[in-house]
Amino acid sequence: MARTPDSTDLVRAFLLDLSCTLDLARTIKNLDITTESAREILGSLVPAPQSSGSAASSSAVSHSEAYSLVASDATADIDATEVEDGDTATCTAGAPSATGLYTAFVDGASRGNPGLAGAGVFILGPDAKPYKRLKKFLGSATNNVAEYSALIAALESALRFGICRLRVRADSELVVKQVNGLYRVKSPDLKPLYEHVMELAAKFDSFEIAHVRREGNAEADQLANEAIDTRPDLS
Repeated sequence: MARTPDSTDLVRAFLLDLSCTLDLARTIKNLDITTESAREILGSLVPAPQSSGSAASSSAVSHSEAYSLVASDATADIDATEVEDGDTATCTAGAPSATGLYTAFVDGASRGNPGLAGAGVFILGPDAKPYKRLKKFLGSATNNVAEYSALIAALESALRFGICRLRVRADSELVVKQVNGLYRVKSPDLKPLYEHVMELAAKFDSFEIAHVRREGNAEADQLANEAIDTRPDLS
């Protein structure tokens, strides 16, 4: 009688599948083929753009999408810049960046909760190549405030760049489910941040936010911690 697969077998199969996915992604990057060709080869590894007029489902992004960063050459020579403060506008229809679908990975870091905090934003262009790397030192903040601040920084920056279609990936399940209306916002510290996010999201032609596993958000996490390490008062 054949043995019924147990949890160990399933984990082993998942890890093997993940290893193969990463190897294929690295091969695609080294071959320097187009994103469309990558989709034909790997199917869901580099997902086809999907637009939405409102916040999308908060279900976790598959490991294939999370690791599409590997095929996108996340180590491209794009310097991290500080997030600009100031007024934002609605997306501009005539802007070069208005028609494509951009993807922003966001993360907040807090050392102490509350403690020194930073926000990181990593934006991919419609071609799945790195577009912007942004960071911002937040002073003292909790983890959740830092996560919301990173999302706000991404939305404000995207509007400033003339982006009209944006999908966001965040590893904070709380933020994703609150923005998607699945969780109520009870914290008085988070409520104004949530309201600001919703105001900004309404300015895009299409916007969605979904959860990504922490390991698929490494670039934004690095930028958030970099913002703390290079804070202005660091001697």
